[in-house]
Amino acid sequence: MPPFWPFEGTTAVVRELEHMHDAGLDAWQTLHAATGAPAAWLGIGDRVGHLAPGFDADLVITPDDPTAHPSALRSLHTVVRRGVIVREDAS
Repeated sequence: MPPFWPFEGTTAVVRELEHMHDAGLDAWQTLHAATGAPAAWLGIGDRVGHLAPGFDADLVITPDDPTAHPSALRSLHTVVRRGVIVREDAS
């Protein structure tokens, strides 16, 4: 199933993160499982997978805090890819 496909009221990838959280990962571990861990597995963790100076960062902005619960990713407001806004929803 592609990660962007609709699934249970959101996208497949967001629903998977919610399931991981519900199964016992805390919110930070869940976000790391979707970002830093895959970057490390792919051997590119020295330039992606973390929000830090010198890293290629893609950023999402939500009205709620995804470090409190990954379901905040159901309501993306802005998406930035390599410093360029690629999605910005009207408030």
